[in-house]
Amino acid sequence: MAPDSPDNTPLADQDPWLTLAEIADELRVSPATVRLWVSQGRLEATRAGARKWLVRRSELDRMLGVERSPSGPGEVPSVSGDPYRPPTPGERLIVHGASPASNGSDG
Repeated sequence: MAPDSPDNTPLADQDPWLTLAEIADELRVSPATVRLWVSQGRLEATRAGARKWLVRRSELDRMLGVERSPSGPGEVPSVSGDPYRPPTPGERLIVHGASPASNGSDG
């Protein structure tokens, strides 16, 4: 990769590209649902080939209404009810592998 490539910047490390399959897995929805959000304009994606779409992490966060802390992903809104509706900021889901704020219990 060339040194002045846009993806070789610190910002690119903080705002990685995600595939639609990765987004679907993270949100526990069908990849078809994520493709629907893209086709409806709810999620901005960039075509990276004939059948491949990429989405910036910041764009997914924008759609979900999530503010991420530098320490990790924390919680993101869940997709409940209608799977074709993007989640609203009030819906919450603990992301697999993320730990919620300590509640004082030993687990």
